[in-house]
Amino acid sequence: MSNSYAEEDSPFIVGGEESSYPLWMRILVFLLVLWLIYLYFTAQGTWKTSEWSKCSAVCDGGSQTREVTCNSKNCDPNLKPIDFQKCGTEPCWSKTESLGGTGGKEFEYNCPAGEYVNEISYRSGDGLDSIGVKCTNNKNAATNAVSNLYGGSGGNPGSFNFPEGIGSFYVTGNSLVGNITPGTELSPNTTKGGKAVGVFAGSTKQLSCPANSKIAGIYGKSGSLVDMLGFNCYKFA
Repeated sequence: MSNSYAEEDSPFIVGGEESSYPLWMRILVFLLVLWLIYLYFTAQGTWKTSEWSKCSAVCDGGSQTREVTCNSKNCDPNLKPIDFQKCGTEPCWSKTESLGGTGGKEFEYNCPAGEYVNEISYRSGDGLDSIGVKCTNNKNAATNAVSNLYGGSGGNPGSFNFPEGIGSFYVTGNSLVGNITPGTELSPNTTKGGKAVGVFAGSTKQLSCPANSKIAGIYGKSGSLVDMLGFNCYKFA
């Protein structure tokens, strides 16, 4: 009696010889392969992110971006990381505290955009008679801006020079400003721009700009003397 199918079609015949693997096992392997293929095409992918780009501005609002990619075709869009964010949101301009009294007329001077104070001029005797600033962009000294001297005409002239700028000053005063000392001095007791004696004696306070900022202006009150003093700061890269 002949077989109803060809010998080579037998699930138990491989190359004309009986297979050592039963049919159920080969079917199981086949189903397993299908399952792995299914997992490959349907498995949840993972989002990958690059480093953030450099912020487009150091202050007054900037932005930065990064690349976001999926390692497969099946990343959940609801879980996608952001590729854009704001940065450098701190204001470029800020003010230090002030020290002194309430008398005198208000004054304020700021350096042009991109410049900082590289020289402070003053007149002083027993106190700080007047103060003014000179600005630079550290590139073209010929364009330096110079403020007026705010205060009176008494005392002797003097100046502080800071080619790279400065971020703080020690100021001594009470109802009037007694003296000013650069924050770079080793001792805040060093008196320059006035003497902390008599009616000008008072507390000493360090007036400091925020990190990465330089003094780029002054504000205060003055009459025949400097009644009150503070500094305006600008944040540079």
